[in-house]
Amino acid sequence: MRLCAIRVLLLAALLVGCGGKSSGGSGGKGGGAVAGVAGAGGASAGTGGNAGDAGSGGSVTGSGGVAGTGAGGLAGTGAGGLAGTGGGGAGSGGTTGAAGTAGAGANVDAATDGDAIVCTPGEHPALRGAPDVLILLDASGSMNDDVTGQACQPNGCGATSKWALLIPAIEQIVATTQTRVNWGLKFFPDTDNRCGVSPNIAVPIGPGSSDAIALAIMARTSANGGVTNGGQTPTRVVETAAADVLSTVADTNPKFILLATDGIPNCLTTTNILADDSAGAINAVSTAAGRGFATFVVGIATGINPQTEVTLSQMAVAGGRPRSGSPEYYPVASTDELLATLDGIVGQAGMCTLGIGQPPPGGSLDAIDVRGDGAPIARDVAHVSGWDYADPGHTSIALFGAPCTALRNATVQQITIVFRCP
Repeated sequence: MRLCAIRVLLLAALLVGCGGKSSGGSGGKGGGAVAGVAGAGGASAGTGGNAGDAGSGGSVTGSGGVAGTGAGGLAGTGAGGLAGTGGGGAGSGGTTGAAGTAGAGANVDAATDGDAIVCTPGEHPALRGAPDVLILLDASGSMNDDVTGQACQPNGCGATSKWALLIPAIEQIVATTQTRVNWGLKFFPDTDNRCGVSPNIAVPIGPGSSDAIALAIMARTSANGGVTNGGQTPTRVVETAAADVLSTVADTNPKFILLATDGIPNCLTTTNILADDSAGAINAVSTAAGRGFATFVVGIATGINPQTEVTLSQMAVAGGRPRSGSPEYYPVASTDELLATLDGIVGQAGMCTLGIGQPPPGGSLDAIDVRGDGAPIARDVAHVSGWDYADPGHTSIALFGAPCTALRNATVQQITIVFRCP
C-alpha cells in the first residue's frame, strides 16, 4: 500500500513539471491529500488546478470537489497567462497550496490573495503645456563685428554688428509668443569681460516676460548698437549653469535651452581663456540633454569659419534638437532669417512637444503608440520625421518633420497617446 502511495505522488510531481495544461494533483492517502499545483509553462495559465482525486483505501480519503479559492497554487508561466485564482482543492484534512505567483508574460501587475490588476489598453489626447525656454545670449566681444566677421575700430560695428541683427529678432519673437511660451534670459559672460558666468539669470523664466527681457538687453547694448563689456565665449560654463537653473523650475512643462552664439567656445581654463573648449561645450550640451533639457543651437553669422560649423553642428546633435539638413545647427545671417528660425523653434518647443499623461492601471510610459487624427505616427529616434521621447523620464514626446508641420499647420488636429500593455 505504501509503495502505491509513493507511485501516485511521483506521478503528480511529474505532471507538475510537464509543459501541458495545468491539472490538479492526485489525492494522497492516510494523512490527507495535498492540494493540486498548477502546471508551469502550460499553454494556458493554471487557475489553481483541479481538485485531487479521491484516494483509494487508507484511513482518510481525498474529498475531491471544486478547486479552493483561498491561497493557491503557482500560476502558469505560459505567455499571456493570468495569475492563479486559488489552489487546488485539498483533500479532507489536506494542506492548502502556497499563494499564487503571476506567470511570465502574464498581463498582470500584481497578485495578492488571488486578486490581480490586469492591464487595460487605453488612449487619451496628448497634453499641451507652455514650454519653458531659457535664452543663452552670446555677449562676447566678437558680437561687435559685422556679419562678415570684420571688426570695426575703435568701438565696434554698432548698427551693422551681429549683436544689432540679433536683438530685434529676439525681442520680437518673445513679444509675440509670451502668452504661450515661458521665456527667460541669461547672457554669457555676465560677470566680467573675460569668462565670468554667474549662477543667476538676467530674467527669470515665466509668462509675460517680454518687457523684462527688452530692458535687460537694453542694459547690455551700447549707444551705437553693439554689446557692452564684450568678453570671451564660455559656452561650457553657461550651458551647465542653464541646466542647473532649469532643474529648479518646479512646473511640469517641457524645458529647453536656446543657445545663440557666433563662435567657437573658449575659456578652457581661467589662465588660458583663449584656448578652444569645443569638446567641453559639446559635453555640457549632451549632459544638459541627459537631464531633460534639450538645446537648440543658433549660429549668428558663422558660415565664414569651417571649424565653427563643425563645432556648432556637433553641439546641436548633442543637444537633441538638430536642424534637419546640413549644417545641423540653425545658421542665420540676418534679422529676418533669425525671426524665421526662432518661429520654427518655438513651434517645435510649443506645439510639437506634448505631455504623455498618466498611463492606465497596468500600463507603462514605455509602451505607447502615437496617432495623428487616428493615423499612426512612427517613432523616429533620428528625429527626422516621426515622434520620440522628449525627456529621460519619458513623460513627454516630441514630433519632428512632417508630423510637426502638420500639427502646426492644423492639417492634423489631434495627437493621441495609445497605451499598450507591456
